[in-house]
This record gives sequence, C-alpha cells and structure tokens, in this order.
Amino acid sequence: AFARAANVTTPMAGDSATEDSRITTFADVADMTASDEAVETAVNELAVEVTRTLQAYRASEPEAVVHEILVAGGTGVEPHLLTALGKRIGVRATLFDPTEALRVSADEAAKLRSFSAALGLAWGLSEAGAFELDFLNPKKPVPPRAALKRRLRIGGIAVAAVVVAALSIDLTLYFRAHNDYKRQRAAADKLRKELATYIEIKHKVEEVNEWCVGAIWPEHLLQFTENAVSPGKEMLVQQLELNSSKALASMNKIQATRWEVATEFANKLDEVTGAEGQRLYKATQDTWRTQNLRDSKFKGTTNINLELLELKKQREMQEKRAKERRKELP
Repeated sequence: AFARAANVTTPMAGDSATEDSRITTFADVADMTASDEAVETAVNELAVEVTRTLQAYRASEPEAVVHEILVAGGTGVEPHLLTALGKRIGVRATLFDPTEALRVSADEAAKLRSFSAALGLAWGLSEAGAFELDFLNPKKPVPPRAALKRRLRIGGIAVAAVVVAALSIDLTLYFRAHNDYKRQRAAADKLRKELATYIEIKHKVEEVNEWCVGAIWPEHLLQFTENAVSPGKEMLVQQLELNSSKALASMNKIQATRWEVATEFANKLDEVTGAEGQRLYKATQDTWRTQNLRDSKFKGTTNINLELLELKKQREMQEKRAKERRKELP
C-alpha cells in the first residue's frame, strides 16, 4: 500500500446539501455555492496532487502500471475531477460509491458518499492487520538504488535456488551413473579374464598346428638323397646341419672326386620344385678346396648352404601370426 498526504482547499457546492442533511442545514450552505473559478482551481490542485502521488509511487515501483483511478468523496467537485484526471493522466477515472454494497436508497447515497474515507477507516480498523494505510505517516518513496538492490537480492536468491536445485539433480545423476559404472566395470573385468583364458587356449592350439606343419625334415632329407651325384662314389656328405628357426640346411665338408660333381649337386638342388611348381631351395656353394690324401678318390671339399624357401615363408607367417596373437591378449 502507498499513501501520500496533501492539503487542498475544496469548495462545497450548494446542491450537495438537503434540508434533512445530518451535517449542516440548507440555510447554512445556501450562501456557500462554489463559483466556477473556485471549482476549477480546486480541480486543478487536486489533479496536480494526484499526479505527484503517482510519480512518488512510481519512484518506488518503476514497473507499476495504473489502469484506473477511483475518486471518493462528496464535495461536489468529483465529476469535474473525473474529467480532469482522465485528460491529464490518460486513464479511466471512476467515482467510488460504497453505498451500492450497503443497499441504501439513492437519497441517502448522496450523503454517505461524503463518508467514504471514514467508512474505509472504520472497516480497516475493525480487523487486526487489515488496515495498511497510515495517513498520518505516509510511506516515503523508496530510492531507485534501494529498489534496484531489492530486485538484485531477489534475483540472486532465485538464481541460488535454481543452482542448488540443478546441483542436487546433477549429484543424484552422478552417483547413479557412478554406481552403474562400477557394476559395468566389474562385469567387464570378469569377461576380460574369461576372454584371456579363451585366447590363451586358442593360441596353444594354433601353435600345435603350426608345429605339425613344420615337421617336414624327412621330405627334405629325401630330396637331398635323390639329387646326390653318385653318392659314395663321386661325392660324400660328411656333415649335415638343419636349422628350423632360420630355415637353413648346411652341408659341410662335401668330398667330391672333382669340382664339377659338387657344382652339379648344388645346381640340381637349386632346380627342385614342389607340387605346385614352386621353387623349394636356394643353393649357395662355397669355394673348392683341394686335398691330397693317399689312397683317396676324393680330390677336394666344399660346402653347400641351402635356404629352404617354403619353410622360410612358413616361419615368416608364424612370426606375423605370433605378433597378432600378442595384440589379441587383453
């Protein structure tokens, strides 16, 4: 509620009194008929005070909007004041008539309208806390800075409430997600262990299969024997070294009757092919070293190194597969 006191001289119109007036007699007010000039002066002063009151109220409530003005009283200038306020302020002005709610006659209504303020005070004082206007100590306008501070405080409280609500929701969602994460992680760890066991068994099976494929030395020994040039007569292999990891076969101290025999043996091994026509060996012959042994038909020695191409290819594939298996381990 907002109140503002003002002192304005208001003339009393003669037609507002009747012979049975309870305030004054007709004879007392007959000579008090207000002139047009006095009425206009009073209306202008009242309009100015109403304007000042609205300005003072808007100083404390800048966003307030006035839709209608109610004028109470029974001085006789109220109709003129309604017109003046409508033009000056630009809103609808209406005469306040409390007699409709009291259900009094039209004759009595004109008298009781003068007591609007008194009736309002009486009703307000009839209930504790219902009276909000203090006409003796009207509310002082609130400075704009104080109003701004008040709005900022209210806005800050609202923002804090929103932040607290959002934080509580976020914490609830966080703990829920964290619990779900722990359950999922435990399940994933269990599956990871089971997968590791499965992969280890799978790798062992693959290694066994690869070992079975790698057991091919008897076939190579058969090829060496079949391609030898008159073994025991023209040539004799004294040492044979087999290296499966390097896919190499070394024939050392090959004794031969002549150099051409050892060369022919190396060339024959170099031309051996597999079932699909692929080359099996790559032969490399060392230098020929002559020897003078009594009662020996072999005149010199040499070495032949064989690179087993198919086995080398298998070993490369095995190494590649071993790297892939290591990557598969969790």
